[in-house]
Amino acid sequence: PNKQDSYLVFDLIKEFLQNAGQGQMVLQCIQSEKELCDLCCQQTQLTRACLDLLGQYGAIVRQFPVSQINLHRTSLYHRWASTLLQSPYMDSCEAVLAEMKVALSPPPLAQASVVVGYNMALQRLLADSRAHAKRMLDRASVLEQASDGEKAMERVADRSPLALQCVIITALCNLNKRFLVMESAAKSTKDCLVDLTSQKGEWFLDDMCLSAGTMVRLLSLLPAPEPGTALHAAVKCLQAAHNQYKSLQELNLNFSSIILPEAIQTIQREDPTVLTLLSELDSIIASVQMPLGDLVSQLQLHLHLLVTGMGAIPEGCQTAVAVATGLQEAVEAMFQHLGSSDPLSPGQMLLMGFNGLFDNLALGCCGLVSALATLHIPAAWRTVDQLRDAKLLAAPTYDPAPRAVLDRIFLVKRLQAMQELFALSRANSESFRGVGATLPCDDDRLNRPIRCFTADYVSCQLLGVFSHTMAATVCLLLQHVGLNVTGEVEQREVGADSRVPLEDLCRAAVDCCVRQGAVTSATLNQASAAVSAVEVGWRATQLA
Repeated sequence: PNKQDSYLVFDLIKEFLQNAGQGQMVLQCIQSEKELCDLCCQQTQLTRACLDLLGQYGAIVRQFPVSQINLHRTSLYHRWASTLLQSPYMDSCEAVLAEMKVALSPPPLAQASVVVGYNMALQRLLADSRAHAKRMLDRASVLEQASDGEKAMERVADRSPLALQCVIITALCNLNKRFLVMESAAKSTKDCLVDLTSQKGEWFLDDMCLSAGTMVRLLSLLPAPEPGTALHAAVKCLQAAHNQYKSLQELNLNFSSIILPEAIQTIQREDPTVLTLLSELDSIIASVQMPLGDLVSQLQLHLHLLVTGMGAIPEGCQTAVAVATGLQEAVEAMFQHLGSSDPLSPGQMLLMGFNGLFDNLALGCCGLVSALATLHIPAAWRTVDQLRDAKLLAAPTYDPAPRAVLDRIFLVKRLQAMQELFALSRANSESFRGVGATLPCDDDRLNRPIRCFTADYVSCQLLGVFSHTMAATVCLLLQHVGLNVTGEVEQREVGADSRVPLEDLCRAAVDCCVRQGAVTSATLNQASAAVSAVEVGWRATQLA
């Protein structure tokens, strides 16, 4: 029978009872039906709540170490209930009761203190994370401030494109001067570069990426250079150098958001595929039979002797190169083997994902080296202050022999970063299990291995490269707007230190354009105001 027929039957019964003088019974039935429906709704809500709670609890339980799961209360309750179901006798009850008294007795005071301390440390880390998230939300609420400046800049570009070019070239010169100051500060900190921050608290890499990105974006507002020209080669080199900074930012971001959480979770829950591969990696590193730090020191000495040409290469350095070469071959063979299977295990995904971050950076470095080989700067320009200062900062490691040694140095540093991260993850796992009295590491400590690698990479491979290329690009742009840069440099009194300020060349180019009537002071002022507004807006947006 369909639903309509059922309702018809109930209506007939209701009519029969009412005719029989049983109206009270009908009311009782209606009330009982309502109560039953309410109970059904409550049961459904409770079931859903239980399922949600089980899902949340399951997500937490999955983080438990495999060795500890059998000691967890849920596992114990399941085992005891199964025992009683299989053997519902008094002896079984007494045995389960005795086991429960032992398993569920209060922990020793020392162990309880460790657990309380661990919990308090987690609460502090949680509070720090919430405060950090709030700061990020506050910064994300910054509105785009560049739109008005961009519209004003478009109007200036329509009226006087040359005025806009002069202002942008001058702005690039000033920004590059500030970038050189950042690089000099980074160079002077040496081993403390990893802790260097700006006055506003920005980490040095973020600050440098912001400044470099602003310069590249300003440069993109100028007419694109013709392919095959020196200016085109300089712009390509500049973009390659900027991409290296962006790749380092992505390396740190992907590490902290993907690799680090996965490493902590898989090691904490004792994933067998992860532990097996970490043991294999440890075996490869142990086969070197010397600490990785000592190996790096020997390779750095070898690099220094190659670059300076001071004396013969010691036998220890030659041995270090051979050891590093063997280590590189073993690591490459390991990762090649990992990538040959499908589907990938959690351990394979973790290690290959981590290594892939470094591979992307190395690939970009090869592109930068190739781009630098196409950058040719006239000898007369070497007295330009920004070119000269940047050249002093840059390490001469782009020749084949030093390049090969440097690549091996950063392979070892890559393994150092991996080794330190996995050691921290193991320590975190031990503190989670209550082994010893260690507390969970904070974000700064967990991110430090990759930040140390980043600081070393910038110090050894990038300092001076972007600023030198930008200074050369500014000189080429000055030539493009009509200034004879070589003639200006040769005519100027360079003084005892043989320095020609790039700012003076920019002023000379602007003055020349004004004298020739190509631009006016009014259009220059309008262009300057528009570019300043755009630059401020970009910085505010990027900081958010």
